Amino acid sequence: MAGRNPDKVSKAAQKLSKFKDRVHTIIVDVTVQEQVENAINNTVAETGRLDFLFNNAGVGGTLQFETAPWKTGKT
Repeated sequence: MAGRNPDKVSKAAQKLSKFKDRVHTIIVDVTVQEQVENAINNTVAETGRLDFLFNNAGVGGTLQFETAPWKTGKT
């Protein structure tokens, strides 16, 4: 679980405490490419794999994800 606000991430993680061995938390701003890359790399390094990645940050528009340039997501 990732987010920009440490307090909100912590509160959300507490709600999932029964899954504590399967929930990884990290503070990250998805508008900063380096933070996203670090979050992914750190998660894989800590857990050995990344089973699920879902970005729920609000951005309007329609693009094909696989071919969209990184910068597009920041506008």
